[in-house]
Amino acid sequence: MEVALTQFLLRYRKPITRVILGFFIFIVVTFLLIFTNNQTAPSGELATGNHHLSDAVLRYKSTIEKYAKQYGGTEYVPYILALMQVESGGEGGDPMQASESLGLAPNTIQNPEKSIQQGIKYFVANVKSANSKGADLKTALQSYNYGSGFVAFVAQNGGTYSFDLAKQFSSTKSGGKKVSYINALSTAMGYTYRYNYGNMFYVAKLMEYVNESTSSVQSTNAAISLQSVPSEFKKQLRYPVYDGRDYNTSGSYPFGQCTWYVYNRMAQLGKPVDEFMGNGSEWGIKGKILGYSVMNTPKVGTAVSFAPGVFDADPVYGHVAFVEVVNVDGSLLISECNVVDPGSGTVSYRVVPSSIAKALLYVG
Repeated sequence: MEVALTQFLLRYRKPITRVILGFFIFIVVTFLLIFTNNQTAPSGELATGNHHLSDAVLRYKSTIEKYAKQYGGTEYVPYILALMQVESGGEGGDPMQASESLGLAPNTIQNPEKSIQQGIKYFVANVKSANSKGADLKTALQSYNYGSGFVAFVAQNGGTYSFDLAKQFSSTKSGGKKVSYINALSTAMGYTYRYNYGNMFYVAKLMEYVNESTSSVQSTNAAISLQSVPSEFKKQLRYPVYDGRDYNTSGSYPFGQCTWYVYNRMAQLGKPVDEFMGNGSEWGIKGKILGYSVMNTPKVGTAVSFAPGVFDADPVYGHVAFVEVVNVDGSLLISECNVVDPGSGTVSYRVVPSSIAKALLYVG
């Protein structure tokens, strides 16, 4: 019996070895394919849909879905629709303004389907490049306007898109040359100009047409619950919702406190403040000492400091929040933390009446 088994193994060892080797290769390749497929998207919450798209853009939705599937970018369809909205509003023979991605003069392509195919191919390539370099999705979105060099620039500067990085890149590329740029978005963000290279407001503009998930986001410390923006204000928002990231790596602000949230919100939008601004009621005083602009006039994108007891602020520590919208009547929409379910990290929204808003301090 032992002799027969030995003869069998000697006779068939090579075929058996090949089978085992083949099976091993199959397992490895399968694992790599699964891993690669799971790594095509930069980290972060993806959009759940769109709003305010023109009919001219919506008529191309099926074509966009077709080529998004072809190039492995189906999950990015809401962003691609927003890209088209910003680039052309869905008009013309090159609705994705994709000619320049081929090194051609603007509007050289005069076939909408070819424009969509090339635009999606270029965008998905930027997404994959951002992923491979450790950059986020918004970096890829801005790169559609700036070119692929922006991906490397962000990757070298922390890997997370911010308006400040977009501004810095444009300033460098333009040699610091500014051009007049005045619209609702730019003025809400405190600017009347842009640099003469691309558009540093590009991502902020895109996000006006995108619905992002607002159920929950993941922080370094814990799950952040993000309440929905009041429906009457959704069209007025000038910034994307809080991304849930904890930028306060020093831990100077305790998780879930109002100060912790506003510090992170400002950092997310490229408007960083000091790590030691004190309690919410102290931000105005500390801001002046540290050289920040501190004013009594509400402004979108600023931190708003409440004295103790004002508008239900803590009677000892006061409160600080972030200004999302300033209405024509002087009232505000603020986002804040530690008001709903205190200590849980819930980010919520409230309207501050003008009578109170004009008595507060704004730091930005």
